[in-house]
Amino acid sequence: MKYLDKIPIALFVGGAITLGQISLADELKQNDKLGESLNQTIPLEDQDAEAYYNRGLDYFMLQQYDRALAEFNQALTINPQLVDAYINRGNTYARLQQYDKALTEFNQALTLNPQLVDAYINRGNTYAQLQQYDKALADYNQMIALNPQDGVAYYNRGLTYYELGNISQTKKDWEKAASLFQQQNNIQLYQFIQQELQQL
Repeated sequence: MKYLDKIPIALFVGGAITLGQISLADELKQNDKLGESLNQTIPLEDQDAEAYYNRGLDYFMLQQYDRALAEFNQALTINPQLVDAYINRGNTYARLQQYDKALTEFNQALTLNPQLVDAYINRGNTYAQLQQYDKALADYNQMIALNPQDGVAYYNRGLTYYELGNISQTKKDWEKAASLFQQQNNIQLYQFIQQELQQL
């Protein structure tokens, strides 16, 4: 089983892209106006890092990863401190299965902000994809230490324990994740994890 096959895209991407945005992306794929706007040149007065970064997110959601990389690269040329661009450039490399490059991006994000939970979750996912489970667990543990109310970290840590054959710890983490998502009224992820628990 591929590690990321079990993770909804929102979990893989962390806080940078939400389930709501992904649903919106599905709608935008059928909207010619998005394609037109993405092909337009950004006006000189709007050429800031955020404009390129946002367009990179649009391309990422449309699975046009080469274009997304170009936009994130431009954003970082303008503002090398734009930490979200490193995270999502890393996510793009991960989608292209260029995991070493993805790790470099997440490491750079953590150099700029060592408290950044999105970088830990995505780096942990990448380590897990590479079957470096000890490093993945360390990143998920760090994320839980920084934000003990984040069900994503518990879910992904549980999935890592599953890959290691530790079903009891998997169940414990997934139950914790489900409880958190239920408390936070995130019904979609709560139901997803409940289904996973039933299959253990």
